[in-house]
Amino acid sequence: MNPAHTYLEQTAQRLGLPLILPPVPAFTPVALTLPWPDSRVDVLYLPIIWTARGPLYGEAIARCGDFYIQPWDLSDSERQGYYQLARATLGDQTPAGVYLLTFEPKQGQTVAVGFTAMPTDAALVSVVVQQPDLFLCHCYAAAGLPVVEVQAWRQGAVCLTQVPAKQALVWPGVIWYPDWIGCWVYPPPTDHAGHPLAALPPLH
Repeated sequence: MNPAHTYLEQTAQRLGLPLILPPVPAFTPVALTLPWPDSRVDVLYLPIIWTARGPLYGEAIARCGDFYIQPWDLSDSERQGYYQLARATLGDQTPAGVYLLTFEPKQGQTVAVGFTAMPTDAALVSVVVQQPDLFLCHCYAAAGLPVVEVQAWRQGAVCLTQVPAKQALVWPGVIWYPDWIGCWVYPPPTDHAGHPLAALPPLH
């Protein structure tokens, strides 16, 4: 079982709610008239909290190599284009829950390739930057409970590579999750000499 599934299962148990995993909505890939936001980004995700009262949108998540970073800054035109596509794709028959509209670069263009359903590793970064995080949002929405607002109060990253336990001990301020996946906020942790312990891409 991957860490995201474990964390979602633990969240549902903690809330006393059933673990509900809706099917992934059908989607036909579409190229948008928007440039790809940054050459360092491999994949971009737009979190959509789909509730009975309508959609809420989380801050964009970018995958850069082994790291997921949230929020990833987008222009107003990019945001509106993504929101419009999400509203046009999801409908009244879509089960409540969290879905991540997924984008990839194709020859410099932004292509919406489909939805990534919970649980997904991309959502792990929301645990340290967003209230409520995407795991809580999914459990609330899928159970028919209201989600009034989501807010990212800082920028953070989650590393998906295995980290030796001895190395982990010198990372101050790191919150550890299953399988030694480390989450931290910017700036990335450093050793005692001030050298970065992770090669995070610079922020814009």
